[in-house]
Amino acid sequence: MNRASEVSYAKEEEIKETQINTAKELLKMNMKLKDIITVTKLTKEEIEKIKSEM
Repeated sequence: MNRASEVSYAKEEEIKETQINTAKELLKMNMKLKDIITVTKLTKEEIEKIKSEM
């Protein structure tokens, strides 16, 4: 993996972590699932998994 690929991968991981943390906060606020999907761009399945792990 070249340096540019490593940086790109790291940025993608950081974005995913931010999406997950945002979803957790919105779940704590009892926001509707469809709204969390809209805000975070995560799938329904990803959000349901996060919810089950909380």
